[in-house]
Amino acid sequence: FDAAVIELGASRVGEIAFTVSLTKPHVCVLTNAGTAHVGEFGGPEKIVEAKGEIIEGLGARGIAVLNLDDKAFDIWVARAGARKVLSFALSNSRADFHATDLGIDARGCPAFTLNTPAGSAPVQLNLLGTHNVANALAAAAAAHALGVSLAGIVAGLNDVQPVKGRTVAQLAPNGMRVIDDTYNANPTSVAAATDILTGFPGRKVLVLGDIGELGAWAEQGHRDVGAYAAGKVDALYAVGPLMAHAVKAFGQDARHFETQAELIEALGAEHDKNTTILIKGSRSAAMENVVAALCGTRLEKH
Repeated sequence: FDAAVIELGASRVGEIAFTVSLTKPHVCVLTNAGTAHVGEFGGPEKIVEAKGEIIEGLGARGIAVLNLDDKAFDIWVARAGARKVLSFALSNSRADFHATDLGIDARGCPAFTLNTPAGSAPVQLNLLGTHNVANALAAAAAAHALGVSLAGIVAGLNDVQPVKGRTVAQLAPNGMRVIDDTYNANPTSVAAATDILTGFPGRKVLVLGDIGELGAWAEQGHRDVGAYAAGKVDALYAVGPLMAHAVKAFGQDARHFETQAELIEALGAEHDKNTTILIKGSRSAAMENVVAALCGTRLEKH
């Protein structure tokens, strides 16, 4: 059968209520509440409210796929009312879809056992990051809701390839591993990227550009990402006026640069093949320039 997968984005309460009335989904997926566009929404609680609007766009026989690990789970279940809910969670065995036997391959990509109401099976992802295991569980739940077999779900997950600018691992000419995660950024996704970097052996350098669209939460959001990375990675290199707050929160072994050129020059001094550099920032920060400079690749705009 054919199925359309449609993302309903929003920056304020009421937008999803409108778009879900147009799309009329049979299944909806809420991966997490998150912090994207928190400044435009007016606070984290408004994000929970706005994202929950998608549930009320389901018909009476619609199915909501919800993250049991998210703080908004109970709120969203209440909004689902009598509609069926399928839950997913990284390791909570109470969830309908959960992972066990989590490991990583030589590339750093996770492998796990997928546990579902239809049985269990091994999965090997081609994506970096434990957060992508959670995303895979959500996708598996949505496919199951539409009647896809366990074998079909596993085959689909095993075939997924990374999108440019979203945690793509590549090698620089000097042999260093460079992870391009430059497509966009918010505090939640920067924390997830930090966790990815933490899983690699050797020296770990986190390279960040400013995070946009945080409004009144801009300074605190940048402090939070710096504090989160402290003790998890070996160094933080950052560019952009707001990233000065992250550098201060990180403390020793953090460096702030006025320009990308200065940042690129400093990164050029990293020569150890056992070093992994992860590069991330909002669209406005254009951090793909740094990836192109380090890897000698032709710059492609996202």
